[in-house]
Amino acid sequence: MERFVELLREIADVQGVALPSDRESLFDAGVLDSFGMLEFLTSVEKDLNVTIPNEDLTPSNFDTIAKIRSYLNGRSGG
Repeated sequence: MERFVELLREIADVQGVALPSDRESLFDAGVLDSFGMLEFLTSVEKDLNVTIPNEDLTPSNFDTIAKIRSYLNGRSGG
């Protein structure tokens, strides 16, 4: 499993909610809120050794697992 998905699963467990499907909103599912997103992104940056610029912090990049995967693949050149 991709590391960022593991991080989201851990957050979902703490929140007491199920991790949604790849294309469902993490915010609507109760996995992330504005504070949780910041904590998640800090962990992603540390664990995956990437830097996420503030201008990239948009729902179009981080609302769903699929969007996060696409964004991170673009950041790593993969």
